Amino acid sequence: MNSLSTHLSVVKLLRLVTPTVLMMVFISIYYMADGFFVSNFVGKTPFAGLNIIFPALMMFSSLGFMFSTGGSAYVSKLLGEKKEDEGRAAFTTIVLACLGLSVVLAILGYFLTPAISSFLGAEGDLLSYSVLYGHILFPAIPFFVMQNMLQGFLLTSRKGTLGFSFMFIAGMMNILLDALFVVFFQWGLPGAAYA
Repeated sequence: MNSLSTHLSVVKLLRLVTPTVLMMVFISIYYMADGFFVSNFVGKTPFAGLNIIFPALMMFSSLGFMFSTGGSAYVSKLLGEKKEDEGRAAFTTIVLACLGLSVVLAILGYFLTPAISSFLGAEGDLLSYSVLYGHILFPAIPFFVMQNMLQGFLLTSRKGTLGFSFMFIAGMMNILLDALFVVFFQWGLPGAAYA
C-alpha cells in the first residue's frame, strides 16, 4: 500500500529518507565539481569569479524547493481527501506557476548578472569571469528550478529512489562533462558552465 497514512516503523522511515539524504549529499558533491575543475585546470581568478556568482544562481534555483515543499503538501492533502481531480489541477497549476516564475527570474538574472557580481565585490577580471559564468548558467535556471521542484513531488509520492537516480545521473554527467570540456577540450570557465 502506497499511502501516507500507513504506520511508519523505523525501518520504513529509514527506507523512505535514505534516498533523500543520499540525494542531498550527491547534490553537494556535484555542485563542487565545477569548482574543482576550474580551480585545478583553469586558474584562481576564474574560480573566484565562479564563486562570486554561484550563490546568486543557487538562490534563484531554490525557488523549486519552495514550490515543492508547499505544493506537495497541498496536493497530498487534496489526494488524502480523495479529491483527485483537484489534486491533479493543483499540481498542474503549481508546475506552470513555477516554470513561469523561473523563466522570469532567469531573464532578470541574466541581465542583472553584472550588477549582482559588482554588488558582491567583483571588479576587473574577477567581474568578467563572474559575468561570463553567470551568463551561461542563468538561462538554465528554469531547468534547475523544475528539477528541484519535481524532486520534492517524487519524494512525496514515495519515489525517492527514482529521484535519486535522476540526480545521480545528472551529477555524473556534470562531472564527466566538466572533465571533458575543461580538461580535454580546454574550454576554461565556459566549459565548466556548459557542463
